[in-house]
Amino acid sequence: SLGIARDRREELIERLRAGLQADVLVSSAGVSVGDRDFVREAVEALGARLDFWQVNMRPGKPLTFGRIGKCLFFGLPGNPVSSMVTFELFVRPVLRRLGGYRVLSRPHVRARALEPIDNPGSRPGYLRVHLEPGVGQLGARPTGQQGSAILRSMLLADG
Repeated sequence: SLGIARDRREELIERLRAGLQADVLVSSAGVSVGDRDFVREAVEALGARLDFWQVNMRPGKPLTFGRIGKCLFFGLPGNPVSSMVTFELFVRPVLRRLGGYRVLSRPHVRARALEPIDNPGSRPGYLRVHLEPGVGQLGARPTGQQGSAILRSMLLADG
């Protein structure tokens, strides 16, 4: 753990530089395009080669991946649910691969929606659901509001 860096470019560079001896460096927050989001400037100042800066998904659009020297770098979004979802989809498989595991993701199952599931907009949505046993197949029920800052949606989810 490199601790919490305040929203200052120089402090962020200092913290990130301290982590470059690792194989993988993961940060959260500061990867969007706000006035106080300095991660991109900081990693570029350290010589990063960024492979992508945003992804077409919800939650988790502001996500970055690249390399700073030999160190892999992931910049996760600041909203807690966005951070957890992008960690599961992007970081966890890489860590498992580096750890020698053959199975990189959690099990996948098919389930039938037990109620209408809204996914506004055109971006693919990774919605949190509770799985319920049914006759012959699983059912999936949304865990409530799906906003990227609503931790309850993650607490109640098992799918």
